[in-house]
Amino acid sequence: MDKKAYIDPAICDGMPTCMVKFTCPVGAVSQKRGLLGGTASVDKSKCIGCGRCVAACPHKAVKMV
Repeated sequence: MDKKAYIDPAICDGMPTCMVKFTCPVGAVSQKRGLLGGTASVDKSKCIGCGRCVAACPHKAVKMV
């Protein structure tokens, strides 16, 4: 079974400049809209398991599961 990205909402700071969202090559990461951003989440049906998001998150909120 291929691993997919998971973003821990307890760790994600929800910044509107989320590098994880901008780094994903297939657009699998989305963010709830709000004035100050929102917690990011991964669409597992789009995630290809490349792991770029893990390296991009400065808070270590992304894990491959």
